[in-house]
Amino acid sequence: MAIEATLPPLIAAQLNYLLTHFPLPVKVDQVWSGCRNPQFSDRFSLLIPFCLDYIKWDVIYNAQYPLTAPDIIFAEEDEMFHPFVIEGEAEAEISKSSLCDWNCKDPTRLFSLINELRYLYMSYQKKRIGELEDERLTFELSTIQPREVLKHSEKFESVNQSGYGARWVLKAKLKKFAFEVG
Repeated sequence: MAIEATLPPLIAAQLNYLLTHFPLPVKVDQVWSGCRNPQFSDRFSLLIPFCLDYIKWDVIYNAQYPLTAPDIIFAEEDEMFHPFVIEGEAEAEISKSSLCDWNCKDPTRLFSLINELRYLYMSYQKKRIGELEDERLTFELSTIQPREVLKHSEKFESVNQSGYGARWVLKAKLKKFAFEVG
């Protein structure tokens, strides 16, 4: 992988493990450096499969302090997504987080973090849909098979091109909901 040459070895090992072991086809969108001297890149964008589409998360490491866990920047429309803060259970949830036992030398840590965040993101989106109280939308959600059931990207593309109308309806309703709440 050409990306590995620009990342510090510890970060490259974690990214490589994520890309080769994640059950869904995660893609690296771009890689860049946050340092003035860009000898090593320490930031990258991941495209993560979610509901017949991809979500984009920026993973921000610090090349000067590679022992620390990365920050994850979510999309602007997900500004209310706070994965490790659950009302009334914040301390209990944080103690279970994969960030608590972060070990930069363990190549599986980024995999665990992204997997955990994706699961929490899925729960967050289901909760948002439940707040809409739209019977049709609830029905559509119950009929959608998880993307994980499908085999790799060839089938993903055929599903994406099959013309499901519910996808744009869902996005429109979520945007309307976010506007009303925000």
